[in-house]
Amino acid sequence: MKLAKLGPRKGIWLKEAMDQSSNHLLLETIELTDEQAAKVESLRAEDRIPIWFENRVTTRRDESIGHNFQWDQNASGFTKTAIV
Repeated sequence: MKLAKLGPRKGIWLKEAMDQSSNHLLLETIELTDEQAAKVESLRAEDRIPIWFENRVTTRRDESIGHNFQWDQNASGFTKTAIV
């Protein structure tokens, strides 16, 4: 298990890789499995921003394929609806 921090829009930063200057923006600590942590590292290596959605590591781009995927400020989370 690894510790990670979530940003205001659920971006994921592994605790050991965090830049100390950005700590004030990180809101919540979560635990990731080693497999999830490896996915975070892989996505960051590809210059893709990993996010935490429905208790899993993903990206906005991956979730928006065929869906409207938007941040809901009131709910402090993402909404995902199918594009008809």
